[in-house]
Amino acid sequence: VSKTLNFIIKATTCSDSPLVIALSGGKDSACILGLIVEELNWKAKVVFLDGGLEFPETVKYVEELIDHYNLNDSYIHEKAEDDFWKIAEAKGPPSRDYRWCCEVCKLKPMRKVVKKLGGKCRTLIGQRKYESISRANQPKITPTIRVPGQVKIAPIMDWTALEVWLYLLSRHIPINPLYHQGHHRIGCYMCPSSDLAELQLVKKTHPKLWSEWESFLRKWAEKKGYSWKWLKYGLWRWRKTPSYMEKIVSEGAS
Repeated sequence: VSKTLNFIIKATTCSDSPLVIALSGGKDSACILGLIVEELNWKAKVVFLDGGLEFPETVKYVEELIDHYNLNDSYIHEKAEDDFWKIAEAKGPPSRDYRWCCEVCKLKPMRKVVKKLGGKCRTLIGQRKYESISRANQPKITPTIRVPGQVKIAPIMDWTALEVWLYLLSRHIPINPLYHQGHHRIGCYMCPSSDLAELQLVKKTHPKLWSEWESFLRKWAEKKGYSWKWLKYGLWRWRKTPSYMEKIVSEGAS
């Protein structure tokens, strides 16, 4: 913690642009919030980008966390415009190799936030290198190419998930109840980066949300003439189906 706090101080005192905490509702961003508010006792803007595809528990949890730290005066709840379903009707579901959803649900709202803050900001994010291979190779401080004026700072890049949990529990920081239901991905409920087990859990815990998404997928499959395999095996998560998935589908169908 002390090492991370030293990094935060050095990384944020070299600029006078507004300091923003990106709060997603997940454990990592809650950890960042705790470090800033509890350890440093700093006041910073807190931004929640609501893409319209969040779990209802996450929206409620974020609001409770803001109340917990008495940050209502510095809280920005930026909602995305109602574009996702319109674009989905035209382009089809977002996929791992065509993630147009990020532009609509996250990047576009963040550009609005940066504009409100005067055209520039430093954003503290709960990104960690152990989450994926691509993140493992990213620097702790980097300008956001698709959000001009924003510089992202990732203080807990080197933390493990266990260290994050230990920090939250030791500081008695409220935790998103979705984790207690078995979810470990806290974001858009139908994210194409999810695996089938995660999506099955969404179907189990949030049947109404999943029914809405599955209904859209069925209509798109019918429109495009896709077989039942496209939905059953989650092939909608790619525009170009990877060879290993084609093998799984082939073996499963036989």
